Amino acid sequence: MTIMSPAAPMENLVGLRPEQIDAQPWRPVAGCGGVRVKELGRHGDLVYELLRYDDGAMTPGDPHPAADQHIWVLSGEAEVAGHNLPSGSYAYVPAGASHPIRAVAGTGCVLQQTHVPVASRVAEEPVIHPGRLSESTIQQYAQQVAAMVHAVDRRHG
Repeated sequence: MTIMSPAAPMENLVGLRPEQIDAQPWRPVAGCGGVRVKELGRHGDLVYELLRYDDGAMTPGDPHPAADQHIWVLSGEAEVAGHNLPSGSYAYVPAGASHPIRAVAGTGCVLQQTHVPVASRVAEEPVIHPGRLSESTIQQYAQQVAAMVHAVDRRHG
């Protein structure tokens, strides 16, 4: 298994098994109490990561001027740029758009997000796609996240 890095071309990526995801450390997000990040991979400015929000925790959603952001809600419920997104939802945030994120109280949430570098573009408002992921995709994500969350909870609980 190869984790993406500038030294590892993307064609070498095979994937991360739940135990490999679990082995990656959670790091606190500076200035955002109750929010932790786990980087899954990186290829230059292309970044894949998990974010874990405690109940009611939030990030300010400062604009990323040189990257589009793709966000999938893997568990719980998140409010992204004022839109409530339950587990299985997806949000696209174009480069330069503000996108505050908050875990809906009582649920906490785990998000997978990808920062994709883009050429210079005019900032737009976030586009929230109302469609949901397929049941099989949700089940795959849910199994991986459940294994990871269970392992983290066992160590920190």
